[in-house]
Amino acid sequence: MHTLELAFRLYRRYEQVETIDNYYGLLALYGLCQAAKASGQAERMAECRALLAQYPEKAWPFPCNFACYRLGGHAQAWAMLTGLAPRRNALLARYAGLTMAGSRCRDDLLCMPGMEVCSAIWIDTATAVTPFMLFAGLTLDRDDFVEFGARQCFGLYDALLDADCGLLHQCRGFLDNPGRRSADHWSRGNGWAYLALAELVKYLPRDHHLRAEAQRRYCDLSGAIARCQSPHGLWRQEMTDAACREESSGSACSSMGSAPGCVWAFCHPPSTGLCCAGVWRAWPGTACTRTVPRKVPALAVCAPAPVRTRAASTPTKPRCNQPTTSTIRLAR
Repeated sequence: MHTLELAFRLYRRYEQVETIDNYYGLLALYGLCQAAKASGQAERMAECRALLAQYPEKAWPFPCNFACYRLGGHAQAWAMLTGLAPRRNALLARYAGLTMAGSRCRDDLLCMPGMEVCSAIWIDTATAVTPFMLFAGLTLDRDDFVEFGARQCFGLYDALLDADCGLLHQCRGFLDNPGRRSADHWSRGNGWAYLALAELVKYLPRDHHLRAEAQRRYCDLSGAIARCQSPHGLWRQEMTDAACREESSGSACSSMGSAPGCVWAFCHPPSTGLCCAGVWRAWPGTACTRTVPRKVPALAVCAPAPVRTRAASTPTKPRCNQPTTSTIRLAR
């Protein structure tokens, strides 16, 4: 089966089991738009335009952490940038401005709404905000949007970096001590930062003043991620713990994030070369088929390393894309 056809079928299956009214749904929509554009098929692209046209009128069932979700996230901004969808410049500028005006913590990073005093940040924000602001800025010729998105990514990277291993912790400010970071090196969390940096090095103009900084951080994180790759070519839930199971979404984020480095070969080997070559050898027989070879353990799916949230006496309303305490489920 052709890779693009597999992507379309995967989205169809996703629609059958989930509703596209959450952040990860917007990521799936972004993937669909990219596949449709790559296919060149008029009907596929028309379907994407129809899906994107629902925003911002589409109702969300819960509060959004960032205003850009309401416009369709970076799927919408990317589609406008690439010509897949008609440009609605006024709307794009409005929601980029609203995103910039979101809740900030003491180091000027976007934080969990209502938890500004705790300076509650989490690495998912890098992918939630940076690509949207980047694509919006490039579409509208607004370098302030581009710079805001890049600076948010760099700031999260610096605030959550574990200098001993080069990987990133998941969050800060969700524990009893507001300044305390989670101790984990969650594979999907590192993937969120990696994907955001990958978009920056892919789309920032070569002469942009932030290009070198984005590329340096991308290469540094590439090396740290590559050092944690398992012998099967995948990544574990806790990246530094060889006893952890290999995890599907973290491995997917790492493989996707490594693509720009492979294409342009600007990272020192074996960083992204190792990531790409190893992971694409590993996926057949694990994530993409029903039969899992005995040499490859079952993949854990989509559960972050547990983090302690605020005390039970001060519950928060559920929001999409925030640190959770869900239990690991294993792929069958």
